[in-house]
Amino acid sequence: MTGCKILIIDDDEEFCDELTEILTKEGFSVKCVFDGLTGLRYLTRHKYHIVILDLKLPGIDGYEILQKIDRVGRQDKFIVLSGRPMKSAISDGGARLSKEEEEQRLKKADVVMNKPFAIDALLEKIRLYLPAADGAAK
Repeated sequence: MTGCKILIIDDDEEFCDELTEILTKEGFSVKCVFDGLTGLRYLTRHKYHIVILDLKLPGIDGYEILQKIDRVGRQDKFIVLSGRPMKSAISDGGARLSKEEEEQRLKKADVVMNKPFAIDALLEKIRLYLPAADGAAK
């Protein structure tokens, strides 16, 4: 696991600090950013094995990051975190998203996890993607 680079994009700084501490103890190299625009900038300038992405972010949200990032040729894996149930009509800036619209927006995510989640479940997903991600980020 040494050398595996993880980017966390989440506006909850306390959550990021706690997750960073846990992931660092597991041997991962972790960078946290707290808004969507900074997250997108890091994604376009750096390579990561795993990206942990919250959907509700200041600047641009996680949906927009997924739409903007060019996944062609990228090997990083996106783990999307949401504080609301998935696969149901949800609000997006006052508009309601249908199940189909939500699925389309999340199409580029490799996995979606709902908050709260067990840290062991997140670590399992990260480890699941390590063989595929091995060597992706330098």
